[in-house]
Amino acid sequence: QHTERWTWIVLREKAVYHTLNMFKADVSGMLRGEGWVISESFDDVRMSVNRAHSDMDHNMPSHVDQVPKPWPTPPTHFTTNKFTYGYQEFVNTYGIPRYREANPALFTAATFPFLFGVMYGDIGHGLFLFCAGLYLLWNEEKNDKAKLDEM
Repeated sequence: QHTERWTWIVLREKAVYHTLNMFKADVSGMLRGEGWVISESFDDVRMSVNRAHSDMDHNMPSHVDQVPKPWPTPPTHFTTNKFTYGYQEFVNTYGIPRYREANPALFTAATFPFLFGVMYGDIGHGLFLFCAGLYLLWNEEKNDKAKLDEM
């Protein structure tokens, strides 16, 4: 019981130090971190950083601001819901589209169920032909001797 609790505490502390090691040391002991934020969530991130920093007893202020351009190409983010999440994950297995490219998950959601049904139709048809072939093979000798009223 105590071992599991201490394991979680140690894992959390290691995660904090791992995250802090990704920051860059600036003048006067400040830590500077850079990252991408969705534009709609920028104010939420600013409030979260200020709230987390206010819990500490430091006299240094926190600062969240946009970095001036030129930026590198930003990462791609698609907002999904419960229905589109599965299709987006399916598309992501083949590759994530670049920034400002069309999202193929929309086309996948429209065509995948149909193509999946066509695939199972082929499997059913193939299984029927396979079973018919096996029937003909097992009854080959009987069919050779049968009189079929041919000319």
